[in-house]
Amino acid sequence: MPRHHLSAATPLLLLLLAACGEGAVTQLLDAGASDPIDAGTVDAGPETDAGFEPDAGFEPDAGFEDAGVAGPTFAVDVAPILQLQCQGCHFVTDNPPQILIDGQQTRLTYDRLVAQPAARAPLDYIAPGAPEDSYLLHKVEGTQATVGGQGNHMPPPVSRRRLSADEVAILRAWITAGAPFE
Repeated sequence: MPRHHLSAATPLLLLLLAACGEGAVTQLLDAGASDPIDAGTVDAGPETDAGFEPDAGFEPDAGFEDAGVAGPTFAVDVAPILQLQCQGCHFVTDNPPQILIDGQQTRLTYDRLVAQPAARAPLDYIAPGAPEDSYLLHKVEGTQATVGGQGNHMPPPVSRRRLSADEVAILRAWITAGAPFE
């Protein structure tokens, strides 16, 4: 694994590492986000030299209020994930649910998903406050068959894409928080 020199931004990068996992920090460092000086190093692997495991004990759906940070919202946190990962196939009406993240269409997409029955399962796409009753979450986790759903794990294998663990955690935290729009 590559080693990166860190600067005065080290505390912020370590916080990002703890919250988002090593992938986010590695991407920032590889993109030149820190000003390299000889202030120490961190291994970009799954553990730092000190044995810190960034994902150990991290609960994405807990602690937002304790940290003074608002939980995830559709407009800020969820819509970009859907736009990147889902909109390419679900922008047409014959491939439910229709997902179109573009200005006013963002609110319409929210309204099509939240507390609305899924087309191919006995659940709502999003059941506010109930991630285990939310079909969209089951589809991205590949557990749709366990709740009477059909079809592929989303995104489908042919797309060669998968939501990251962080993206799934954001969806779960958003649903747990009641699926707020803003």
